[in-house]
Amino acid sequence: MKIHFMADLQGDQENYKRIINCIRKLGHTVITEHAAVRKYEDVKKETLEETQVYVKKMQNWLQQADIVVVETTTAGISIGFEIALALQYGKQVITIYKPNLENKAYVICGVDIERLQVVTYNDDNLEASLRLALGYAQEQVKTRFTMILSPDINAYLNQISRRGSNRSEYIRHLIRQDMKKKRQK
Repeated sequence: MKIHFMADLQGDQENYKRIINCIRKLGHTVITEHAAVRKYEDVKKETLEETQVYVKKMQNWLQQADIVVVETTTAGISIGFEIALALQYGKQVITIYKPNLENKAYVICGVDIERLQVVTYNDDNLEASLRLALGYAQEQVKTRFTMILSPDINAYLNQISRRGSNRSEYIRHLIRQDMKKKRQK
């Protein structure tokens, strides 16, 4: 599977390299390594145009990925944005972090989204934690298909989206409701 790896640039980049190597060892392709090599000081010097180019690249990486793995021991607003965007794109997202009282992922631990896993790890169980989480995510990766919509249905789904709901999630919810009704008959 193609994995987009991301983490806060102010975190432990040597640890990020270990995570990337572990993902590869488990047989996956890591399509992004910038979190392990990009320097925060360089990012602060980027022009607006350079930042915009990076954001477009990041969006493309997210769309290419089958699964997104995010190291959140050190987390910032950019990481939260990328997680939200990955979920909006319908990606399986695995957040991993080393727990301690200073960095407990309070908000993300309270989020209940079927495509989001919040996993703790330490240096001794990193591979086992990733193997389990990636295995589960692989089972959950959804099949994609293209659907032609009439303008009125598309307009309705756009209204749903503007109200803060994901169009794909809305359609999946309707299908699940129909499946549930059929099982009850």
